[in-house]
Amino acid sequence: MIGLRETYFVGLYNKRGNLRAIKIGLASRGRTASRIRNLQTGSVDELRVLAIVEGSLERKFHRQFAGYRMDKGEFFKPAPAILRLIEDLKTIRHLVAQVEGETTKEGSR
Repeated sequence: MIGLRETYFVGLYNKRGNLRAIKIGLASRGRTASRIRNLQTGSVDELRVLAIVEGSLERKFHRQFAGYRMDKGEFFKPAPAILRLIEDLKTIRHLVAQVEGETTKEGSR
């Protein structure tokens, strides 16, 4: 089931460009951009995708970061622990892309 859903981290930035909250959500694979566009319609903040990870991990992350939860259910304070995880996820995604690119190059030789 890992490939059917993706968990996303979206930053909510105020008019000054400051990160004020992080939304951790879940979407069907490949539908995160559409989901963010729908969320943006009802938000005064600018929404930016910070990270996407394959799989239905939203509940796990909600439990893991429960201490940083804001008033709204899926919104969290931009705490160092969450920001560190986002950076780690981006690094992993970059490394996987590199390995996949190298594998593709080797396969075409």
